[in-house]
Order: sequence, then structure tokens, then C-alpha cells
Amino acid sequence: MLPIREALKIFLWLISKEGFS
Repeated sequence: MLPIREALKIFLWLISKEGFS
């Protein structure tokens, strides 16, 4: 299981990626 900080980082990255797409 990923650390909470890593999971949050990926989560925010995915949102940003979809937002800028």
C-alpha cells in the first residue's frame, strides 16, 4: 500500500492532468 503522501500526490497529479487535458 502506498504512503498517504504518495497517494495524495498521485491523486492531485491525476486531477491536474485531466484538468489541463
